[in-house]
Amino acid sequence: MAHAPGWQSLMLLRCLTGFCLGGVLTLAYSLGGTLVSSEQRGAAFGWLALSVQVGTAASPLATGALAALSLPGVFLLDGGLAWAGAALLLLGARRLRRGAAS
Repeated sequence: MAHAPGWQSLMLLRCLTGFCLGGVLTLAYSLGGTLVSSEQRGAAFGWLALSVQVGTAASPLATGALAALSLPGVFLLDGGLAWAGAALLLLGARRLRRGAAS
């Protein structure tokens, strides 16, 4: 998206991103339900909800400040954070698979 040639392609890519990310919170709660014991689940989901709300509030501030300097930089930063999150999830999934196998 950082190098979209026009507003039409940017709109298409943003809609595709929104469509793909629409279920992320549901998947996070499902994963949390798998990882956290039932005794600690309420606290864990509370922390998850808090982090979502803080991120929702802080993201426009941070990306808005960055957009004042470089609009493509915003998309590159978001992409880098997405790749970092995917890597953390992949590493966590490998650990979960090893734990389930033993």
